[in-house]
Amino acid sequence: MIKKKKKDVSNIKVDPVKIKPLFGLEPGLWLTLAYLLGLLLFLFLFGILPDIINKGSKRLTFSSSVYNCAVYVDGKYVGGTPFTAKISSGEHEIVYKKNDILVDSFKVEVSHPVFFAYLFPRYQNIHSSVKLNNQIYLAVLKEFFQNLINYSAIQNYDSVYHYPPLYTDFVKTVSDFDDFNIEVLNLSASFITSQEMLSDAKNAFSLINYNYDFSNLEKEIPIKYFNRFNVSDSTSVLGNKDILLDEVFNDTLINISGHFVENVPEPFYISDVEVSEILYSYFLSENAEWKKNNLDNLVKEGLVDNFYLSSILSNFSSVRPIKNISYYSACAFCRWLSEKTGKNVFLPTSSEWMQAAAVSNKNYELQKNSILNNSDEIIAMLGGVWEFTSSDYLPSSEVEDFLDEFDLNTEVVVKGGSFVNSVSDIDINSIGVFPKNMTSDYIGFRVAWR
Repeated sequence: MIKKKKKDVSNIKVDPVKIKPLFGLEPGLWLTLAYLLGLLLFLFLFGILPDIINKGSKRLTFSSSVYNCAVYVDGKYVGGTPFTAKISSGEHEIVYKKNDILVDSFKVEVSHPVFFAYLFPRYQNIHSSVKLNNQIYLAVLKEFFQNLINYSAIQNYDSVYHYPPLYTDFVKTVSDFDDFNIEVLNLSASFITSQEMLSDAKNAFSLINYNYDFSNLEKEIPIKYFNRFNVSDSTSVLGNKDILLDEVFNDTLINISGHFVENVPEPFYISDVEVSEILYSYFLSENAEWKKNNLDNLVKEGLVDNFYLSSILSNFSSVRPIKNISYYSACAFCRWLSEKTGKNVFLPTSSEWMQAAAVSNKNYELQKNSILNNSDEIIAMLGGVWEFTSSDYLPSSEVEDFLDEFDLNTEVVVKGGSFVNSVSDIDINSIGVFPKNMTSDYIGFRVAWR
């Protein structure tokens, strides 16, 4: 085995590496200064410069005695209490509002922190101690019921349509108000149409230890709109036919027949078909104030809109259902027909309409060719045009019992769908909600009488 001879490196000379002086400064000194300057630059760039650029700021936490107030800083909306937002330094005008009603306003001085505010933000608490007053309460109450109307029309929520905690927010807002009437909650519960609304109401009522019996709602949900006003189908029976009107107008025979709905709390007759154009024309001939040439006055009085009687043949000779009429004009028609027949003619309620439709064999009919018929059944309770009822969507009469100052613009329920609706989308529970002064190509009415 051959052994390698080790080299002798003891005599090899190596020149030491030396850092040269800089600007006459020894290496140890200028390196120390370089490290120090680098550290200061880092602290300046990340600890001070951002606050100089942003003119300094603090994180202000806004809160208020009135729940969920809108906060405006220098006229700009920044959030709803309670919340936290970054506000620049300086003097600012702070305004608290609830439903666009001024709650509180004052000025706030925000100091100008310049040391590491970006990394270690400064906080400042801003609180409004103003409490709910009667004006704000009425605005909150009106908004609450309007939201209930809108959201009760949705029975299934998903990732697109979310349900907000209407009841919880309302209770948190008004629970400390001295004049809060608990009967509001009883009324509001009648608008529950989904599991989401039911859970929200239960949570809200529990916050104020208010015991409400939700058992009936739990059994009904999912429900269709206004099922709470319905009477069991088993009590809705069509009896004998009755003739409401059998007269000659200008040599034209007008015959209105109807069926008797019996075994219900208040039995009634309902017309087999909707009111026709030609019959409505005779109403107009004896009630000039409802003619189209008086449209401007009718609109001004809030009884119709600008489309009243549009798309109707000028001679009103068709036996098709009248359309582009308002709820108010339909009620006027009923009063006129009551005088002519000596019977109590009225628009059926939502419940009465459903009682009659429940036993109608004609599920859906897209067109009506004649107001005269020899059928033994109600014609086209579903389809044709939506039909006005006398049921307000928001039962304002109940609200007025405990809140005289609260002016509610109610809408009226329409039933039955129209020829533009898919057959699969309409049943006797289907509902539409329509302003009382508005008209449509898809809405007409039929009458009932006792």
